[in-house]
Amino acid sequence: MDTELGLKNLEYILKRHAEGDTSSEYLDFMGWSRELRESLEKERRFVGLDQNDQVRRQFILRQLDSLALSRTGKSFFDLSREQLLPHSNQEFVERRPSRTPVSQADNGMQSESIEVFFSYSHLDGDLRNDLEKHLSILQRQGVIKGWYDRQIRASREWQGEIDSHLQSAQIILFLVSANLLASDYVYDVELKKAMERHKNGEALVIPIILSPCDWQESSLGKLQALPRYAQPITTWQNRDEAFLDVVKGIRAIITEQFSSKT
Repeated sequence: MDTELGLKNLEYILKRHAEGDTSSEYLDFMGWSRELRESLEKERRFVGLDQNDQVRRQFILRQLDSLALSRTGKSFFDLSREQLLPHSNQEFVERRPSRTPVSQADNGMQSESIEVFFSYSHLDGDLRNDLEKHLSILQRQGVIKGWYDRQIRASREWQGEIDSHLQSAQIILFLVSANLLASDYVYDVELKKAMERHKNGEALVIPIILSPCDWQESSLGKLQALPRYAQPITTWQNRDEAFLDVVKGIRAIITEQFSSKT
């Protein structure tokens, strides 16, 4: 079975027939394909997979199989044995509509940084600061520019500023914890507006799981979360590794979704 061929075929199908590359179905697929490729790379480097890795791989393959069957009537195994992609994918790339939130230059490259909105609880401010530090290379490269409410200048009306940036951001990160879920403003206002923009293809909403909480029962529960396996950052033995995994995931999403400088 040519797993890479299967992933490329399924991605091609989803891009053509799904609601768009910001749909929850497509974002789930991107998360699963990234994990599967990492797992296969481990094997190629003769790094053993532990039992949890093997169970996770089987889960991902089942999800891909279900997704393939629902979209094509064929299993993922079938998609891994036949060539569905055109001989050149240039035709498909040219047909694909550009994302309206991103300003494009004449040469097709991104001419402005992607605005990233941090939605978080002030009780988790230290963790938000740590994440921003790990995202510093993307900011230095001009790929992203972050915004959060502590940047509101004196004399500005705070709710208006938040609403303005929530509407202009192309990526909205929810730093998920019990503190965030307990915030009435975040849950009833920011989350509602963000999910509406996500549904309309105007922005990408990405949950970043900071600490264990009942987030799967919220509207964020249907989205692919970071870090991998949605393992809360505070439960990782090495917290820097957790933040690095988040950064890699965000960079991969940007590379897939935007014409960027990465």
